[in-house]
Amino acid sequence: GLAQDETFAAIQDRTGRLWVGTESKGVTRLDDGQAYTFNQSNGLSADGTYALAEDGAGAIWVGTSRGITRIEGERAQVFGTEAGLPPGAVFSLAVAPGGTIYAGTEEGLYVGRGGRFELVAPEFPRVAVASLQVDEDGSLWAGTVSRGLLRLGDRGLEVFDAADGLPNNRVASLFEDREGSLWVG
Repeated sequence: GLAQDETFAAIQDRTGRLWVGTESKGVTRLDDGQAYTFNQSNGLSADGTYALAEDGAGAIWVGTSRGITRIEGERAQVFGTEAGLPPGAVFSLAVAPGGTIYAGTEEGLYVGRGGRFELVAPEFPRVAVASLQVDEDGSLWAGTVSRGLLRLGDRGLEVFDAADGLPNNRVASLFEDREGSLWVG
């Protein structure tokens, strides 16, 4: 039942179900051998999916080529330009412990609260954000396609780029391990 398409994202939710986001066939949820696909025909904002995240309530957030879709049970709720997001793709998602959702878009980093999205901070550059990670201290790390790694935390916005030792300024992936170390791809 899994779509035969390029996989862009995959997560396992708290109940053990596997969610797979594909390049052009939506999101498939695998549960005890059964496959259910969410796509544009049944509520997904677009069939091209780039990012998946689970919030504290167990809802799955999907970054698509045209905004975000929140899936709870079999219901899909779309967030696009009317909710404050810029037009275009959402490449990365992160959920903070308090439930705040962060969305890395083609035009910068947005934060969602109460069904509305806005730029995370005025000083944050309007560049594509390919990866996101909220660390154990609550700082938000954002990997950009051209400006390196950015951290938004207690000290404001900090930039780490090739001049600081990164091999280049494209940061495609981020991961925090059990020891609290951040790994940058």
